[in-house]
Amino acid sequence: IPVYTDNFGPFGTPTSDTYRTAVSNSTKRLLVMMICFNHEEKDLDEELLIKLYQEFAQAKNIKKLM
Repeated sequence: IPVYTDNFGPFGTPTSDTYRTAVSNSTKRLLVMMICFNHEEKDLDEELLIKLYQEFAQAKNIKKLM
């Protein structure tokens, strides 16, 4: 399992995160890293991910980094 790190140290894996990076009711911004094993379905998976965040988390101003 990959472990994600930044300048402050490890902060999560695909199945968990640390207290430092946990989402709470006061969260205003977040970074979602989508792990893609089938590039043929990447665009559909990305569209679904965005739709779900918009519908269930009222996400706005979504920007793709890659």
